[in-house]
Amino acid sequence: YFNGECRLAEQFAEKATHYISDYNLQLLLGDIYGSLGKYQDAINAYQIASNMCPSRIVPLYETYKIYRLQNDSDNCVSTYKKMVNTKYKRMSTDVLKMLHEVENDCKRFII
Repeated sequence: YFNGECRLAEQFAEKATHYISDYNLQLLLGDIYGSLGKYQDAINAYQIASNMCPSRIVPLYETYKIYRLQNDSDNCVSTYKKMVNTKYKRMSTDVLKMLHEVENDCKRFII
């Protein structure tokens, strides 16, 4: 995937899901699907990752980015609200940065 072989990475990652159920694998699948323009599949993968680790922001953040690509204002706003209302395991600078970025971007949909 990191070498630009998205189709090959998709095949391997999908095959891996038959053997393991892993948070990082779902994030990778979401990234792969997003790169291939398979946005609904990406959202589904991020949702699975979010269900696996509900106290992590990355799956919601990546979901928001997919909705932003599609100019889906309703889902952007609802994902933003989920992000703001989630209790995070650690409120790190990375979490704050993602929340700030999404808040600033989402203003255009709320106004």
